[in-house]
Amino acid sequence: MLQELDNKLDQIENIGTVLDEAITVKSELETNISTATKTKSDLATINTNATTTKNDLETLNTNAIQTKSDLDSANVLAGDNKSDLDIKNALATQNIQQMDSFGDVSTLVQNVTELKADKTEILNTIGDETMGVTATTLKGAIAEVKGIADNNTTQLNDIANERGYVNCKRIPNTDLNLVTDSGLYAGNNFINAPDNAITWYFVEVFNCGDQDNYVIQRAMGFANAGTQTFERRKNLDSWTAWKRIVTSTSPTEIAFTTKNDYTIVTDGKGTYTKTSENVVLLNLNLTRSATGGVNQVFGSLPIGYRPNVPIKVTGSVNSSNGLVPCIFIINSNGDIFAKQLPSGVTGFTELYLSASFIGN
Repeated sequence: MLQELDNKLDQIENIGTVLDEAITVKSELETNISTATKTKSDLATINTNATTTKNDLETLNTNAIQTKSDLDSANVLAGDNKSDLDIKNALATQNIQQMDSFGDVSTLVQNVTELKADKTEILNTIGDETMGVTATTLKGAIAEVKGIADNNTTQLNDIANERGYVNCKRIPNTDLNLVTDSGLYAGNNFINAPDNAITWYFVEVFNCGDQDNYVIQRAMGFANAGTQTFERRKNLDSWTAWKRIVTSTSPTEIAFTTKNDYTIVTDGKGTYTKTSENVVLLNLNLTRSATGGVNQVFGSLPIGYRPNVPIKVTGSVNSSNGLVPCIFIINSNGDIFAKQLPSGVTGFTELYLSASFIGN
């Protein structure tokens, strides 16, 4: 029994030791948990701070990008301003050179002032205009002269308009595709001219006023361009090719020589002629006291006015049946005669024939 009690006591002592160790372990665990909790809190704080720092860095980056963009824009604007300043500086230099060309401006002003002071004895006039009191300085004199010149120009333009004259604008070395305003122009070395050669033209432009969509140009050569006239049209965005306008003076009419008792009707036509393009124009109104018939030659055309081959033309004749159609032949040897009459018509006393053809 005593042995068992000793064993029990030993077990109790072991349990106490275990409990002490458990208490120690519990205490250590609580300490570790507290430390871990604090570490977790610290990590959460660090993470929050890191997130804030990241946001601040992103904001700084965005601001840096915007600042760079603003600097780029400012740089471009500075470049534009520099260009403007360069242009203004060049103009200023040019103005200074022009002023230098006048010499001593104060001397000029003094001379003008002296001349104006003596205007009661010497009337400075341009046309019918008298210099007024404003021209007591160089600037005033220039302004007044300009006003008088403008007035005279207006009067000349009015006179020109009354007399039918048209102001002609000189535009050498110009692309005619760009000349679309109505008006009269002149020049040489045109681009897109009728022959694209170094030659002089008057160019007349007609614009219907529909945003340059419909324009007619007429180019009239002069000087080394000769006297040819060309025309083209613009329809929307397309220009037609230049076409030469055929112009010629009226050819001289020659009296037609009749045969076989045919004569020219009084106040009628009996002529032929030929244009510069070699076109023969024939107009005949002939009569015969006796009845005429088919295959009877009533006249001939001379060499140069004949067709290359016999041709048929339709005219008319007066017969017992009244005015009827008739087919005539103009032969290559110049002979002209009636070839075919309507059925039932055997003859005629008067004929009418008008024809045109290429001469030999």
